Amino acid sequence: MAQSFQHKICEVLVRNKVITDQEASDLQRDFKGRSKETFDEFLVSEGFTTRDEILVALSEYYEVPAFNVMGYMFDHHLLLQFPQDFLLRHGAIPLERDENMLAIIVSDPHNADLLPELAEYVSDDIRLFVGLREDIIDAVMEFYEESPFTFDEDRPGDESDEMYEDEGLIEDIFKD
Repeated sequence: MAQSFQHKICEVLVRNKVITDQEASDLQRDFKGRSKETFDEFLVSEGFTTRDEILVALSEYYEVPAFNVMGYMFDHHLLLQFPQDFLLRHGAIPLERDENMLAIIVSDPHNADLLPELAEYVSDDIRLFVGLREDIIDAVMEFYEESPFTFDEDRPGDESDEMYEDEGLIEDIFKD
């Protein structure tokens, strides 16, 4: 019988001396039946692990480097290459491009649909990092909420304000 993700992550956390064997059993039992929350988010939100501890465990489990997206300023031009729904659906956010290599942070590097769908948007070689899904989703949502292509009628501006002029142009385009 295959072991669950929760069981394997708990094994890594026990091996790293973050939790005990008994705590691992209790956590898996307590998590059973929960929905709309991933196990790693459950561990952090309930205070059983820190973000750094769970990122180390995820890195060991998925065998890719971990990346903490909290507070990181992502490249807006790189984000614009991907539709918001793709990023949200896959818990993904592009980190950086170095020549023909694209580094992307995902919540599930084992997702079989990710790479084929990613190929629809870029032809780069891909280097995966793992991050916490909730943090990735927050970063994507923050980008799209603060995108310079979002029009804010209440935003003060004058004729020398380039951003405001661009927003006015965009507004005019979408009025039709």
